[in-house]
Amino acid sequence: MNLSLERKAWSFEIVRICIMTSLDFEQITAHTILIRTQSCKLKKGEGFMSAVNSTVGFTRMEDGTEHDYQLLHQYEKRYSEFTAQRVVDHMQALNNSFAGYRVTRLEHAVQSATRAWKDGAGTEMTVAALLHDIGDVLAPDNHSELAASIIQPFVSEKTFWIVKHHGIFQGYYFFHHIGLDRNLRERYKDHQHYQDCADFCANWDQVSFDPDYPSKSLEFFEPMVEEIFAREPFGEHTR
Repeated sequence: MNLSLERKAWSFEIVRICIMTSLDFEQITAHTILIRTQSCKLKKGEGFMSAVNSTVGFTRMEDGTEHDYQLLHQYEKRYSEFTAQRVVDHMQALNNSFAGYRVTRLEHAVQSATRAWKDGAGTEMTVAALLHDIGDVLAPDNHSELAASIIQPFVSEKTFWIVKHHGIFQGYYFFHHIGLDRNLRERYKDHQHYQDCADFCANWDQVSFDPDYPSKSLEFFEPMVEEIFAREPFGEHTR
């Protein structure tokens, strides 16, 4: 899109949001420019505008007004629309996670997802397989819980439970080699999702360290991630 047409498109977007919300033109203009800049992934120095965000008036939340919180609500609502893209972008960080395996942590992720997809696991579980270790970079000691929290608003209780507990279930394959009890997962032996989690690890997780496996690319799974994260947070699908 050339610069002139892009300006026109942004102008139409500003007018549309003004009509749909109670925010004034100045606030919406700054907000829309911010979002468009994010969505186009403009690098520093690119584009034709830079904007100073409209901000709330308070320094303590107890002093905030309805106008302040309506403004924040609009920012947060629009920001959340790009969660899927931020998740996919963060997956690249797995290339710089801890070493030692014969594949990168990102390759492990896409390999796990590829196996799930080939087994007909469905979009939700395929995305779970893709993201199950996304917590490695920021929470190496409880990566399962972090990954589960990221997907929780958008997946079923079963999928959430599997991702949350896969670390302990995966331990069945190596805990005994590092002085831990490989059977820690047995504490959940009576849980309704015990076997599902065991199967997740057996069929897609513990086998996905093969440098010769023909994995799909991260880009292949991106539309699936977008589909799952486009769901209404904590909607019917989570029950």
